[in-house]
Amino acid sequence: MSDVSELDPQHPNGSDHHWKVMMVDDDTQVHQVTKLALRRFRFKNRRLSFLSAYSSQAAIELLQAHPDISIILLDIVMETSDAGFRVIKQVRKVMGNRSIQIVVRTGQPGEAPEESVVLDYDINDYKTKLELTQQKLFTTLVTGLRAYQMMCELENELKQCQHRCSELE
Repeated sequence: MSDVSELDPQHPNGSDHHWKVMMVDDDTQVHQVTKLALRRFRFKNRRLSFLSAYSSQAAIELLQAHPDISIILLDIVMETSDAGFRVIKQVRKVMGNRSIQIVVRTGQPGEAPEESVVLDYDINDYKTKLELTQQKLFTTLVTGLRAYQMMCELENELKQCQHRCSELE
């Protein structure tokens, strides 16, 4: 099951006025609490637009429909003990997307130990659900959005350079 929740009905597709944040977690309360904690969040004069997925398959479908997602708040243990890892593989290997910031947010750190996840998977941050207070969530999103914006700018510059080089040939 996937649910798309937009904060601002004036911009139902997230457009340039919102940062798209996808929450991937099988616990509906995690989605509700996150939305509540970030309801007034703004970064660079833009609000958040939330996409909710309750399984790895729903997350993969949303990724295909919304390639402009900025941040994924990702639980690892959902329908299987490695469901979140399938989402990471989809983003990094299948889609080849290096811009999306992936924040692992786990309630079962024993199932996905921080050191091995950080070393073995191409993620941008690792948090336990217990440590993510409203303030820590705010900080995590600001740093993630800065990194996302920087990656997008670098990719655009690279494309422009490649375009100029092809014109010179």
